Amino acid sequence: IIRSAMRLSRPGAATWRLILVSPLLALGAIYLARAHGGEARAVLHDLAAIPLWAAGAAFLLILLQLTLQSLRQWSVVPRPMGLGPLRVMRAFMLGEWLNMFAPARGGDVFRAVMMGRGISAARGGPATASGAGAVVADKVVDAAALVLLCAAGGLFGLLWTNVRTDVAIAAGIGLVAVAAWIWVRSRGGLGVIRAQKWAIDLAAGLTALRDPRRLAAGIALGAGGWVAEGLALWVLCTTLGVQPSPFAILLALVLLNVGVGVPLSFANLGVYEAAMAAGLRHAGLPLPIALAAAASHHGLELLASSLAAGIALLAGAPRAA
Repeated sequence: IIRSAMRLSRPGAATWRLILVSPLLALGAIYLARAHGGEARAVLHDLAAIPLWAAGAAFLLILLQLTLQSLRQWSVVPRPMGLGPLRVMRAFMLGEWLNMFAPARGGDVFRAVMMGRGISAARGGPATASGAGAVVADKVVDAAALVLLCAAGGLFGLLWTNVRTDVAIAAGIGLVAVAAWIWVRSRGGLGVIRAQKWAIDLAAGLTALRDPRRLAAGIALGAGGWVAEGLALWVLCTTLGVQPSPFAILLALVLLNVGVGVPLSFANLGVYEAAMAAGLRHAGLPLPIALAAAASHHGLELLASSLAAGIALLAGAPRAA
């Protein structure tokens, strides 16, 4: 696992972007704190005002969010692949933790590789592509859950912005896939056979999307994860003396989802807080409270993800005889 994580974290364009942007964001935060000392002190005061019981309740809700999200991933893994819920949940937790540090969503790649290894052990052949298909299916049901929540909350404008971004990313992936296919075809014979097998295995990982019951279960678990995350944010806001509406919470989560879609800083520090606070501020919350709620929510997310990954890592460690 450690070797795989190190391979995924080798320097590349995305890695250098994180290395260069993170210090710039830190310097920007220091400058703003010095230029707006009164508001910075207000944010620190609000952070200190969050009671321990509220932080604990939000932490438990975030752990529930991670659990529901990992079960969502398991719900869309085709049963013939022979992956049990604990193996899938372990891959999800470790992948989500790695996403905080690896560039270009390297944790999702890591998750696909881990599940692929489990599928290979179950059916006796390489299956990384099937693991990748299962990760793609999980992304689809998560997006569907968010679409339903946005439709219920009337956030069609922001939803369309997010959809346009996803379409652009999908178009880019499609162009890369076409270029790769042309290159494979130019090499002939064995390369074409391998590419065809990879495509078949990838499609096998997506078969759960054709099962209405499992698709509905995945969407329900995805919506449950979003609700748990929103409740954690609501608890933090209410302890700071404000009562955000469900619309305000949903707006903050949608803007957060859009803002951290492309990693720009280490563990999304600064970007996470700015995106979530922008949603809360747009809904009418005072800026210091919005920033305090966003910062505390991010801190608890990092802590919960680290705890879940640690438990997952220990659960998979070999036991001494």
